[in-house]
Amino acid sequence: MTVSEAVKKYSAVFSSLGIETALLDSRLIIMKATGFDKVKMFTESSHILTEAELITAGELFLRRKNFEPMQYIFGKCEFMGLDFSLNSDTLIPRADTEILVETVLDKMKNRLPQSKKLLDIGTGSGAILISLLKYDNEACGSGIDISENALSAAKKNADINTVSDRCDFFISDLFENVNEHYDIIISNPPYIETDVISSLSPQVKDYEPRRALDGGKDGLDFYRKIISKASCCLNKDGMIFFEIGFSQAQAVKELLSANHFKNIRIVKDLADLDRVVYASL
Repeated sequence: MTVSEAVKKYSAVFSSLGIETALLDSRLIIMKATGFDKVKMFTESSHILTEAELITAGELFLRRKNFEPMQYIFGKCEFMGLDFSLNSDTLIPRADTEILVETVLDKMKNRLPQSKKLLDIGTGSGAILISLLKYDNEACGSGIDISENALSAAKKNADINTVSDRCDFFISDLFENVNEHYDIIISNPPYIETDVISSLSPQVKDYEPRRALDGGKDGLDFYRKIISKASCCLNKDGMIFFEIGFSQAQAVKELLSANHFKNIRIVKDLADLDRVVYASL
């Protein structure tokens, strides 16, 4: 079987399963199996796959056929133009979350260097915190998570993106082990309603860590917990930023207001849906 034949065969199967990125995924699998780059995929399209290449491609094909996300298959993804390593305990960073990072970066522009100490709650792969540090050289911070495996990925990603000298990562169930004060708290917490998870695509519900998805009965459990205690570790004039589900802006805004936060703002994503809520103490 040639490169072009393999791509065509795999793509047809993926398309029949409703995988929207069928052709791209097929090409990436063959690239991985052969070691070819994008150019060689075209110039060597008639290359006959060796037995070893067929075995590797077949294994990757079966994983994708079972709806395993490509990011987990390859153990990496791109976010904010940076490379991140992933494992089974890390949520796949999404384009929507770049709105959160961009909003925080915009607000950090007007802060003095000594007021850019960040806390990323539920850091996962560390994508949010690391991106913020990468694009603001004056910032530093901590990422917390309840998963040691996730923190292992975050530490690796800090090294990959050369910001490990300005951040640390440690185990903490929300604020349980947080003993310092911060200028900015950021979180993309679990916000999907428990009963909705079973209706999600297999790529999400069967592979992404459930505890990174499940926000409780109404999806707001973690917002309540974080907002109720955030003031205890925020410095004066500190700010808090959340990614939210598209229908949760008003509820999160009310929680912030009830806990004495002010200047509450809502930011929409590129689809004109509510995506970020932020406020100051």
